[in-house]
Amino acid sequence: MVRLAVIGNPISHSASPTIHLQFAKQFDLQISYEKIYSPLEDFEKTVEEFFNSGGYGMNVTIPFKHRAFQMVDHVEDAYAEMSQAVNTIYKKENKLWGYNTDGHGFVDDLLDNCKVTLKDKDVFIIGAGGASVGIIPALISAKISKISIWNRTIQKAEIVAKRFDPWVSVSALDQISSHHIVICALSRSVDNNFLQPFLNSDLICYDLNYHSDQTETSFLQLARQQNITKCFDGKGMLIQQAAHAFSIWFKQYPDLRNITLL
Repeated sequence: MVRLAVIGNPISHSASPTIHLQFAKQFDLQISYEKIYSPLEDFEKTVEEFFNSGGYGMNVTIPFKHRAFQMVDHVEDAYAEMSQAVNTIYKKENKLWGYNTDGHGFVDDLLDNCKVTLKDKDVFIIGAGGASVGIIPALISAKISKISIWNRTIQKAEIVAKRFDPWVSVSALDQISSHHIVICALSRSVDNNFLQPFLNSDLICYDLNYHSDQTETSFLQLARQQNITKCFDGKGMLIQQAAHAFSIWFKQYPDLRNITLL
């Protein structure tokens, strides 16, 4: 029995156990996969206890991805290095190895499931937190033209823009502007006034969040009210990034058809 887990705060909503158990069944692997709630001050201690007690692999979710990057012994993934965030850990040779599969999962979902072309596109990201930082390296690899970032506090957007500017044109904006692809990376909902500038029905809108009950997020509901039809949520990204994590642990890539979150 291979022991796996996902750690976060909060964590009760996580669909990761459901997804990974479906993956394991495809390969007749015997795994356990638990949700671990960690108090903010105890993250490092909780991770160490899990691996010291026989844990093999762990997914990391909000708000611990940057701290996971700091605590692993080795980072083998360029995306993790660029974002300075880790969402996948496993133990090998008594060392903790870190990866970031968020960007892989996000771009795979856009290209494979949403049929969105990224090359040479202008991308506008709403929010400058860990979610946006996690996907920017993959967008750079997909050869987008430029990235603009809006955040409630422009100084935070400027910090993120400066980090990635050596690889692509990134700018921090103090107002909304129109681009080819608009990505909502906010943890909180948006109000109706926020989307008034987005009157171009050719826009592609993607919310990194999702609702497990199949209802659309407030961001996508508002986008549809502006006659934008190309709207996608983060369920596909969640499954895709989980598949990349699974392949890191077991060196086998699962079939993603018919994978459910329930």
